Amino acid sequence: MGYWPDYTEPGQSHYEHSGKTGIFSYMTGEQLANWVLCAGVYTEQTDDTAWLDAKAGFLADCLVSLENRDHPDPARRDGVQSTDTTRCGPGGTEITTYDSIGPGLTTAVGNSYIAVKCWAAYVVLERLFTRLGRDDLADRARRQAGACAATVAGSATAEGYLPANLRTGEDVRIIPVVEGLVYPYFAGRKDATGADGPYAPLVRALRRHLQAVLVPGVCLTADGGWKLSSASANTWLSKTCLNEFTARRILGLDLVDATARADTAAVSWLTRDTSAYWAWSDQIVDGNATYSKYYPRGVTSFLWLQEPAVTLPPSPTGTATPTPTATPTPTPTASPSPTATTDPDPSPTPSPGSDYDQGAEPAGAGRVRLWFEPHGFAPRFVVAHYTVDGRAQQNYFMTAAGARWERIVDGVSPGGRIDYSLQYEKNGPQYDTPWSTYVAGAAPARARRLFRMR
Repeated sequence: MGYWPDYTEPGQSHYEHSGKTGIFSYMTGEQLANWVLCAGVYTEQTDDTAWLDAKAGFLADCLVSLENRDHPDPARRDGVQSTDTTRCGPGGTEITTYDSIGPGLTTAVGNSYIAVKCWAAYVVLERLFTRLGRDDLADRARRQAGACAATVAGSATAEGYLPANLRTGEDVRIIPVVEGLVYPYFAGRKDATGADGPYAPLVRALRRHLQAVLVPGVCLTADGGWKLSSASANTWLSKTCLNEFTARRILGLDLVDATARADTAAVSWLTRDTSAYWAWSDQIVDGNATYSKYYPRGVTSFLWLQEPAVTLPPSPTGTATPTPTATPTPTPTASPSPTATTDPDPSPTPSPGSDYDQGAEPAGAGRVRLWFEPHGFAPRFVVAHYTVDGRAQQNYFMTAAGARWERIVDGVSPGGRIDYSLQYEKNGPQYDTPWSTYVAGAAPARARRLFRMR
């Protein structure tokens, strides 16, 4: 798996790194569950039995891996992931794919969202092994699904919501805990998602959970949009589509007005001046497209399109509920590649931003130091993206050095040109600085904004 614009060698990932506890750590547990769920939905929707037969051994390996991630000792299993992948290394912890949202959706071990997704994987595996005539494996998957369902349902608080983490009791309310229901629904196991089905206590617990969190100030924004986590202003529209469908079609909640208001808010977020340039973006922070711009996860809106059309009712005053408007910022536009300029003053000139200063400076013979200095916040990471004399782009984590983050670029000839942009994390979301140019032996050019799709 690569990280734009690079690919990595087979079996490796540019995004995932060992020794980390947040963004850029490994998420193999969820990736395992996701593959199983994709296999189940694909097989059910296509009836591709030849493919299923060919994958029988691999699916058996997936079951073993899921079981061992719960606990290597069968007597101590409760269906919930309890171990980190060894790829995390010393001091590292596994994350969820929602990692950039922050609290409630970072740590994978014990996470209630991951727990319900693993339950779904076991339910889907039972279906697949039954089709393959492997009743022994189907029974094992069924036992794990039952254990997981009991653990999750038994973790509900007195207020009716499920904690974000079943191991630590992390007191954050999250919407995605219900997401896992959607996969068995499309993988031939609608019975497992029913309020009177084999996992009725779990389904009822998830219904109560959603009712408890879909309230203003918790998981609803001021304009009615859905917040995936009560502790974060970062929400993803692709997941809203999944969870709206789950709430209405599977859990049967009467949310016609609530989802209509959420959809109206989403349209406002995507079409305002700060967002419309990107057509469709996933990560919305305080109503503005901030990251995952022009992003393919929007394919989940397929589920939204299956919902009946709804006209938003007027507010009690007879006027539509106003949508708060964020202070507009300039829309990025395409511009030519940066051109170095000569300045008689050889001292480095930083490129200021509202959150930071950044620049490039000599660091010895054939070496250039890229640097980033944040203002008023402590980023969890900063990544340097750069090219030297137009060659292949390099992408490296920068090193914290006092108040700054730095990256040394070696092998730069006199007059050599470095084009660079720095990516930094701030309270969950990630941002890119405009592209800048530095010419070795001359003063750096002023930063110039370029179009960059991320």
